[in-house]
Amino acid sequence: MIPKWQMAGLFILVALLAGFAVYTSPHSYAYAFLSGQCSREPIPAICHRFTAPRGGGVRSAW
Repeated sequence: MIPKWQMAGLFILVALLAGFAVYTSPHSYAYAFLSGQCSREPIPAICHRFTAPRGGGVRSAW
């Protein structure tokens, strides 16, 4: 059984690594979303794909 302090340490380590990965990739959607760039006007190009209305112009065969 893994002690609780080791599980907490692993969780913190994974969270820090994920935060570092987002911080070091400034042209990613995650960075733009977490830094608030996707909620400003004009919306950056990286955000357009994710903020478009669902189903706009794309027809399904079903």
